[in-house]
Amino acid sequence: MNSWFFSISPSLGLSILSVLVLFDFAVSLGNPDELSTYNTCRKEFSCSNITGVSYPFWGGDRPLGCGLHDLQLHCQDDGDGIAAATIEIKGVQYSVLSLSQDAQTLRLARRDYLKGLCSPLLANTTLNSELFDYGAGDYQYITFVYGCPFPPKDSLIHYPFSCSEAGNPLTGIGYFSTGPQPQGPGDCNESVSVPVLSDLETLLREGMNLLRDLVQIIEGAIGEGFDVRFKVNGTACRECLESKGACGYDQVLNQTTCYCKDQSQPSPRTCRASPTDEGPSSPPSPTGEGPSSPESFLPIG
Repeated sequence: MNSWFFSISPSLGLSILSVLVLFDFAVSLGNPDELSTYNTCRKEFSCSNITGVSYPFWGGDRPLGCGLHDLQLHCQDDGDGIAAATIEIKGVQYSVLSLSQDAQTLRLARRDYLKGLCSPLLANTTLNSELFDYGAGDYQYITFVYGCPFPPKDSLIHYPFSCSEAGNPLTGIGYFSTGPQPQGPGDCNESVSVPVLSDLETLLREGMNLLRDLVQIIEGAIGEGFDVRFKVNGTACRECLESKGACGYDQVLNQTTCYCKDQSQPSPRTCRASPTDEGPSSPPSPTGEGPSSPESFLPIG
């Protein structure tokens, strides 16, 4: 080092040198908050049989900045000691029966109907069409109508059930019917429609012939769930992972962002190359190519 640096004052020179070293060390570490977000968004969500879930979902140890606002997962225990992954869509809670990030599909079942037909949230099953589509398959709808003075007058077959438990606001006779489209309440007070994958007409006819409990057949069909596809373009996240970053979502700019362990600010796409990087230890591809063209996905990132 040049002697003139200390010629003015040795103590002053040492002080300046110390400041420079500390500054360089701080810069090399990056922003502590950014490093924390990088480490946090590399974590995965797991609950029961739903494991290893990453971007575009958040929840559990993954805060909001790690995924899209409407793709929050919870791990809930209803008091029976059995945890289940859940998601809320348009105010309705669903159990997540399966999740494939490669195929970009979820199998969902309405939680309010998993333990009976008489205490539901009186809301139809509707999806956020900007984020979800129904999956492949031939769907039927079960429509429940409540508070009926008499059976609905239409061409469908209506099966009666009772909601007469003490304190239940849905007192009186209800009916359920099946068909390719949801039905309205008609002369009844309320109606709720739920999609199912089962061939319900066949199951109900067989159940009647065998004197089986038709309500249990319906509950079983609802419990099997239905498939939805989440429409998120994963290109930006894949590029981020390839650059050894952690995917997140900028809620202000509404786009994918990339958190990097040695950068003070998130990157819109990728992290800078570093000679000390050791190969990615990232989770599997968060959103696979899927069967659809890129134009069919929500253009994120």
